[in-house]
Order: sequence, then C-alpha cells, then structure tokens
Amino acid sequence: MNFYIIYIVAFHVVDSGHFQQRIDMPRKTTPIVNNVINRVLIIGAGLSGLEAARILEQKRIPYVLLEARNRSGGRVWSYRSQSGHMLDMGATWIHGIHGSIPSGLLTNPLWDLAREAKLPTRANLMMFFKYFLRMTMYPMFINGLMIILIFYLNHVVENTEGAELNEIGAKSFLDLTSVYYGDEMIFRDNGFMSLTNYLLKKISNIRFNQIVSKIIFHDQSVEVRTNTGQAYHAEYVLLTVPLGVLKRKLIEFSPPLPKRKTDAIDRIGFNIFEKVFLVWNSAWWNSSQFYFTRISSTPTRMNYWVNENKWNDKPALICFFSGNTTPQYLSIQNRSILVKELLETLQEMFPGSTIPQPTEVHVTNWYNDPFTYGSYSYISTQQTYDDPISLPEPVHNRLLFAGEATNIDTYGYAHGALSSARREVARLLYIYNLFSKKNQ
Repeated sequence: MNFYIIYIVAFHVVDSGHFQQRIDMPRKTTPIVNNVINRVLIIGAGLSGLEAARILEQKRIPYVLLEARNRSGGRVWSYRSQSGHMLDMGATWIHGIHGSIPSGLLTNPLWDLAREAKLPTRANLMMFFKYFLRMTMYPMFINGLMIILIFYLNHVVENTEGAELNEIGAKSFLDLTSVYYGDEMIFRDNGFMSLTNYLLKKISNIRFNQIVSKIIFHDQSVEVRTNTGQAYHAEYVLLTVPLGVLKRKLIEFSPPLPKRKTDAIDRIGFNIFEKVFLVWNSAWWNSSQFYFTRISSTPTRMNYWVNENKWNDKPALICFFSGNTTPQYLSIQNRSILVKELLETLQEMFPGSTIPQPTEVHVTNWYNDPFTYGSYSYISTQQTYDDPISLPEPVHNRLLFAGEATNIDTYGYAHGALSSARREVARLLYIYNLFSKKNQ
C-alpha cells in the first residue's frame, strides 16, 4: 500500500567500429575513506538520477550525485555527427503527451518538463496505419494478410519490446497502464539530451568518473565504494543504474540483497535494441512519412526504418535491430558488408531510386556498454507477478531504487524513469521525513 501512496505523492513533489564513447576503467585501489556522512547519495546521472537531484536541490536537501561516465544522461545520448546531424543514440521519443487514463495523469510528466524547459519539438503519430508500407511480395490477398500478420508479430511486438516473441510476456504488450496517449514528440534541434542537459543545469553537486563497485550497509548509514578507492557515506542511497548492470552483478552488496530482490533482477527482462544510422548529404527518398517498413514473405533484420529527414530536416535514415542475436550479428559484420545489405534492402523498397553511398554510418552498441549492458526493460515470460513489486522495494530502509525498470506501470519508457525518481524522492521526503530534518 505504501508504494502506491508514494507513487501518487511523487507527482506533487515538483512544482566507431560500433559507436560508443571512450570509457576508461580505473583499477581498484585501497579505499580512501571519507568520514563525512552525506544526507543522500545518488548513483547514476541518467534521467532518473538527474531528476532526483533536481528535486532534492530544489528542496534544499544535501546530496551528492555520482556518475560512472564522463558525461550525464545515461541511456539518453545525443551525438552530433561530423556533418552536423544530431543523432539520438538512445532515447528518442516522448511516447504520448496526454498522460495515461489508468494512472490518472492528465499529461505525460516528460512532456511537462520539456515544455517547462521550452525545448523545440515536433510531433508525429506512431500508429500502425500511418506506416509507409512497401510490399515486396504480395501474390494474393490472403497471402498479403498473412504477411502483414507475421510482420506485426515479428516487427511491431518484437521491436517495441526489443526481444524475441517467445521471451515476451503477454502483459508486456497488452498492459494499457503503460500507454500514454497523444502525439509522439521528438526533440528537433539538439536531441533528447537537451532535456537531460536542462536538468543538469539545475543541480550543483555531481561527480563524474565514479564507478561504484561496492555498497555496504551499516546501522545508521550506507557506505559506497568506487573502483578508484574512494569511499562515500550517506544516510540514504538512491541507486538508479540500469537493470543490465544489476544483472551482471557489477556492484557487490554487503550484506547481500534479499533473495526476492535478486530473483526479480534475474527474471525481469532487459532487452537488446540497437540502431544503425545512415547519413547522406541530401535525401534521395521521397517519403514524407516518419516511418516506413519492408513487408515481405522473406523477412530480414532490416524491416523497420525511421525517416530522420522528416523531424529535423536532416537526410538520415535509421534502421532498428533487436533481439539476442543482434550483438553477434552487428559485431561480426564487416562495416562495408553491413552497409551493402542495408542499401540492397532499401533498393527493394525504393526500386525506382538511385541510392548513393552514405557519407556517414553510425552503429550503437548498448549491449556491450559497461554501464548499461542492454537498452530497456520488458516483462519476460520468466518473471512472476511479484517481481515488479520487489525490484523497487527499499533495502534496510537505507537503499532505494529508481530507474525505468523499477516503474511498475511505465517500465521501458523515459517517462517511467522520470516518475520513478519522483516516487523515491517522495519516499525520502515524506516517509523517511527528510523534509522535516533538512535543517537538523
């Protein structure tokens, strides 16, 4: 019951082979003990960590935000290419601006934040009947319907969840509580990271290149150690690292986490979802749609494409790849062979067009990123009803958990990460009474 009370209160708290950044992994050293006990220590400066820090700063609650990378944003990462194209390597869309009827919210909190920041956006309708369909094989009507059905299952469901169909629990795709209605919004000029950069400007105590390796529970505090030898102490710790990091057991807990927590970590799905960006000097295609797809009786990996030229006037196409075999496929593919296969698929879809070689090619690699090991969560066929409840539960009333995977209703979405931060800050302020203790 407390969880749902906190969830409601939270919204009142706030008035390249494979392309990835260079990451230095420091060696472990003898701990440098800092006896200063912080009020709150936040681990991870992704969307949820930044939002938690913003609210705590607004409420004048002392905190320290630790980030393993040399940048903020986490799985929100907008990269400007050599030709000036802003490419969203991670999160891209605000999925629905009008809120969720089951949750009782009138608007998407992510959309509210974007409007507060006055960030330029552009709308699109991500609806199946809006897709620009090109049928490469359509011998007869009934055959065509079967092809479309197979396409829907193998593309819409699998690409939405980022996993193979036999691994996805039905609730994952049919649960309306995770749906926010209305237009899908895209950040036009500076990418999704313009939103996390807005949050970054609102906080004052963030420390980069702090890779947490161990969390130790004491009677009245929590000790956090990094692999550079730094030791931090805090009354409360808010852990916002991706589920993929927890699954790899890269952080040691002493004493260990409860079994119900580790079981939830192991069973909840965490998908593989990668993008390949093809960039040209000018658009050679004439599609005015945001999306177009290849539907065929001989499906390939290269079925779903996003027309970046539509939302930010940049001549680029994005092809999505998902599922367990994606990392191996993208890693063994010679870049020239990958581009050749992509261009051959596009030629089938646009038989009357002359397709030039792209000027730039970028491939994401979230699965092998040591600070994510995947993309976002989904409900797997292995997890139990209690797992999504166990994952966000505090441990020893000292260690709290936030991030999209901890959100029972909006797992897998950026707005789920945002609302999970508000949920846990509400817990800190009103259940653990930090608001009343802030001057002590």
